[in-house]
Amino acid sequence: MDHLEASDGTLAVQELLKRMDKDPARLRDFLRRTVKPLEEAGIVAVSDNTLTLTPDWLPALNESRERNLEIERYKRDMLRYQLQRDAYRDRYGNPQPSTPDRPALIEVSQEEDERIRRGSGRGRKRSPQPNMSQTDTLRASLELAPIGE
Repeated sequence: MDHLEASDGTLAVQELLKRMDKDPARLRDFLRRTVKPLEEAGIVAVSDNTLTLTPDWLPALNESRERNLEIERYKRDMLRYQLQRDAYRDRYGNPQPSTPDRPALIEVSQEEDERIRRGSGRGRKRSPQPNMSQTDTLRASLELAPIGE
C-alpha cells in the first residue's frame, strides 16, 4: 500500500515486485497471495499488469482489516505484550511462595536410614555370602592340580 500511495496510486506489477524485493519469477504467487485479496476487497484495481488504488481504497482497507479481525488481534497482542512487560519488570517485587515444612518426609528419611543400617528393607543390596563348601572345593582342586598340564 505504501509503495502504491507513494507513486500516486498507480504502479506496474513488475515495478511493485522490485520495490517489495520479491522474486520476479514468483509473479503468479505474488498476484495470487497479495494482489488478489486486495482486489477482492476493493482496495486495488488490476488492468494490463498495472495496479491502481481505487478512489475509496482507505475505507475499503479499514473494512477489510475489521473483517479479518486484524485490529482485534493487534489490540490483543499489544495487551499481552504489556502484561508480559509488566510481569518482567516486577519479577523481583513479587514474593515467592515459601516452601512448606515437611517433617513427615524427614521422619521417613530417618526411618529409611534405620532400615538400611539394620540391613532390611530398601537400600543397597548386599552381595550374597558365598557357599563355603563350594569355595573350599574349588580351592582344593586348584591346589591339587599339577602345573603345566
